[in-house]
Parts: sequence; structure tokens; C-alpha cells
Amino acid sequence: MADTTLRSRLAARWEQAEGALTRIVLLAVFVVGLIAQFVKPVGDALQGKVYISAALLSLVGFALYSEVRGLNSAQEHLREDLEHNREATANLGAAFRAFTEQQAAAGAQIDSEHITEELRRALWSGNDIKLATMAFTGENFSQPLKRFLGALPPNADRTVFLRVLLPDVTKEMGYPGRVRPDGTVYDAPAFRAFLKGRICEYKADLEGMVERMGHRGQGTLTVEYKVLPMDARRKVYLLNEDQVIEGEYDKFELRPDVYSTDGSTDQLLDITGHEAPLRRWHRDAGPQAREMMRHYRGLYEHDWFRAVPLEEAWSVSPVPASGARSDQGPQPPTA
Repeated sequence: MADTTLRSRLAARWEQAEGALTRIVLLAVFVVGLIAQFVKPVGDALQGKVYISAALLSLVGFALYSEVRGLNSAQEHLREDLEHNREATANLGAAFRAFTEQQAAAGAQIDSEHITEELRRALWSGNDIKLATMAFTGENFSQPLKRFLGALPPNADRTVFLRVLLPDVTKEMGYPGRVRPDGTVYDAPAFRAFLKGRICEYKADLEGMVERMGHRGQGTLTVEYKVLPMDARRKVYLLNEDQVIEGEYDKFELRPDVYSTDGSTDQLLDITGHEAPLRRWHRDAGPQAREMMRHYRGLYEHDWFRAVPLEEAWSVSPVPASGARSDQGPQPPTA
């Protein structure tokens, strides 16, 4: 370190001395030439002194070469500084974009299309994947994940744990429900039976990927479904330890009840929430986001503990993944 500092100081002093010496020599050459022009003895004395002239010219050339080399060196340093500035600017821009994205994750609204993309990213984020949802039927969770799971590259070390918590549609519900002409809402058992069948199909779609992933060497998949008598409008996604997406179905749709066969003209009041805006909380988005994540994770775990495994509650066996999609009746609400 001391040697480097000494060399730097000597180089700086030589650079200063070199410039001064060059100016002195050039000035001397100019003065001698001027005197030789007007003072005859001096001119006669210098006439024919080729070696002296050549030496002086060589010295001037050396000085000019040193200056040009210094300019090239300065230009090279300038290029290096510009490149460093460009890299610093790019890094700053990337950091700012990351900060902006994190801030955007602090309770910002997110639509269903972006939720699907977040599911895909979470599934590809590592070897230990934990995804969970609280929804109405689980369709918007199970169907994209079925595609994404099938597209995963081989990785025997990968573990994927999926949890789905749903309202118990085998129990009487206020909504979705049927609406009498006087506006009162009552239970719609035929529609609930339809929802039960669809939920079993969505569950079977995910369960069918367990054996397929194992056969393809894509990792180990675990799927758990539980049901609980609860508000059917609640909607939550837990994506690993990174983020929580939460909200509720915010619209109802009044439509003909094509599921009941009692001949009544009562209509069906259905929950619609495919386009419902939800809020996204990311752990890197600040203290408020982390607090909201703890809150919703705590609620989910509390309800999950109280809930009953779907197979036990409904006394059903897993439906084959290739099974009943033969009924092409009216589509159920999305979840």
C-alpha cells in the first residue's frame, strides 16, 4: 500500500515536472531561433548544426508523444467512467423498479389474470412449494395449477403442498340461494348438489397429478381439501411465505334456476367473483404488508384447523382425473 502511494506521488510530480520542462525547452528553442535570425554571429554558429536541431526536434517530438499518450489515457479513463456510470444507472434503475414493484404489492389491487401468473411464478420459485386457497369452488386455483404442474421440469427434490379450504356446500346456505317473488332468499339444495359435483372434479384434477408427477420425476405432490361452514364470499391465496392475496366476491347475479326440478319460477341468486379485485400483500412491501400477511395467515390457519377433510365430511372417494365432465349443463360460478 505504501509503495503504491509513493509511486503515485512520484508519477504525479514527474507529470508536473515534465510539463514544465517541455514548456522551458520549447521556449528556449523559440528564443534561440529568434536570436539566430537577427544576430549574425549566433546564426553563423548554429548554421549547419544538424545534430543539435535533430536533438531539439526529437525532444519536442517526445514531449508531443507524451501529451498524446496522456490524452489517450485520459480518454480511456473517461470511457471506463462512462461504462461504470451506465452500469450504476442500470443497477439503480433495477433497484428502483424492484422497490416500485414491492410498493405496488402493499395492498394493491390484482385481477384474476395476474393472480394466475402469480400462481405460476410461485410454483416455479424453488423446491419447497406451499400454496393454499380459501375460495368458493376452488376452480381458479385447481385448473391453472393442473396445467402448471404438468409443465414442470423433472426435479425429484421438488415438493409441492396444496391446500384448498371451501365452504361446505352439503350444508344449508343462505347464498347462493333461491329468491322468491317477494325477495326473500332461501336455500338452493339442487344448486348445492351441482357445486358439490364440480368441486369433486376439481379436486380429482389435482389429485390425478400426484401419480403423474411421480412418474415423470417432477417431484412429490400433496393435495388436501377441507370444508367448513363459512361465508362463501371469502377469498384468500397464500403463496409460499412471500405473499398473501385476499378479498371477497363482490357481486351477485340473479338468473333462472335451471338446477331445480320442482317447477317453481323462483330465480337463483348466485355469487360471481371471477373479476373481483383482490388485494396483494408482499413481505418485502414494508411493515404494513407483513402485518396484513400475519393477520390473514392466522385467520386461514385457524379456519383450517377447525375444518374437516372433504372426504370425511362428504363421505366421498377421490374421483378419477379422467372422470365425469360429461354433464355439459350450466357452468358453475368461478372461484
